[in-house]
Amino acid sequence: MFGEIDVIIQIHYKERNAAVHLCKSLTLLFRAAGERPLVFVCIGTIKAIGDALGPMIGTLLQDSELKNTHIYGTIKEPVHALNLQDTMQEIHEKYNHPFIVAVDASLGHLHHIGYIQLLEGPLFPGNSMKKSLPQVGDIHIKGIVNTIGPYNYMMLQNANEKSVRNMAKTIATALFNASALTEKKPQKAADHVV
Repeated sequence: MFGEIDVIIQIHYKERNAAVHLCKSLTLLFRAAGERPLVFVCIGTIKAIGDALGPMIGTLLQDSELKNTHIYGTIKEPVHALNLQDTMQEIHEKYNHPFIVAVDASLGHLHHIGYIQLLEGPLFPGNSMKKSLPQVGDIHIKGIVNTIGPYNYMMLQNANEKSVRNMAKTIATALFNASALTEKKPQKAADHVV
């Protein structure tokens, strides 16, 4: 559907039980990571509503007080183009062989808006903005917030705020529950994070 060969799951955030389906795939990946420290890198800024998807997710996860998971990228302390390299260096210095989940907003075709993709391998942030940034993650999640076009920054600014917020809640819920289910002493899973 999206032309990616490494897509693990793709689901529209409005689809019934979207967070549950995403959680199941994430749980398998987190269990396969074994004892590696789990780190979420939620990329983006609040300067454009579409680009705020990552920081919204990071903030929801941080507010949920998830144990044994390390979160980078929130509304108050975003991870973006200017600090991404330093953030990744800090993560690799602080944690021994971390399992990194990168989360970012993405642009796509009109009929892809609202889809969440979980993909194997690293994220290449800034591609749609023609930025050369370090790759991030063992796996990554992309939320398609608007269409790709000649003025991609404008497309990020003009994303539907309600859709971005709801997509953030779906992704954060899936990440929270998958993390809780893979801990040695699991936390109670939640219907939603907020």
